[in-house]
Amino acid sequence: MSDFDAAGRTIAESLRRDPPADLPPVPMMVTIGSNDAQHFINNMAFYTGDIVGLCRVRPEGNVLDIGSGCGRLALGFEHYLAPSSEYVGFDVWDGGIAWCRDTITARRPNFRFHAVAARDNYYFEDARNAVGNSFDLSFLPDARFDAAFALSVFTHLTRPDARQYLHMLARVLKPGGFGYLTFFVIDEAFHRFVEETGQHRALKEEEPGVWHAYARQHFFAGFSRDCVEEMVAEAGLRTVHTEPGLWAQKPGARIYQDLFLVQKPAPKAT
Repeated sequence: MSDFDAAGRTIAESLRRDPPADLPPVPMMVTIGSNDAQHFINNMAFYTGDIVGLCRVRPEGNVLDIGSGCGRLALGFEHYLAPSSEYVGFDVWDGGIAWCRDTITARRPNFRFHAVAARDNYYFEDARNAVGNSFDLSFLPDARFDAAFALSVFTHLTRPDARQYLHMLARVLKPGGFGYLTFFVIDEAFHRFVEETGQHRALKEEEPGVWHAYARQHFFAGFSRDCVEEMVAEAGLRTVHTEPGLWAQKPGARIYQDLFLVQKPAPKAT
């Protein structure tokens, strides 16, 4: 076990044993998929620890939270990162950002949160429009972050938005920095799951390698593995580790959604 794995296990156990006192209200938790405080805490503890271990996050490291919601991961990292670190989160959800600023930034100024405007905010609207998005992410400095993560974000993004986020990630990660990203991968295991359970039959292939279903917070975006790898490589990143997800009862699954651990390559020595 590496020092980072040990640190991840330690912070996860600490958060389960002594969770933060200030949690968002349950309706906010529901918006990000937790129906009660215990589910919220369990996910906070597990993913904080897992990210620390896999992304090799040091307490003094700089971290980017893509789709920071109402602070599920920020509350966990608040108990791990040093005051000299930098934690930046952004989301299209104004309410979640306001809660994080009022609750977390108020006591930890090195934790900052930004609301990002979406011209096509299909996560909160009944249908997508033809305008598309061009997110203003210029507030994120180049090569600033040691690690970044997007939990249950790409599972709700159209392909153009997913591509923009991956290109942003390649820009803002330090060379050698890691991205912890979850997806719904549409593969043979998923199709067996549909046949056995009848779930997600509404899914339709919108374009080669991209499937959609449902609307608003339930909007489902699935990608083939080849499509994810293509987008990752196009952005200038490389995949260093993958894991299957429990969401479709995939064999060997350890986490809920399919995981892609990506890395920004370090410059070649001359």
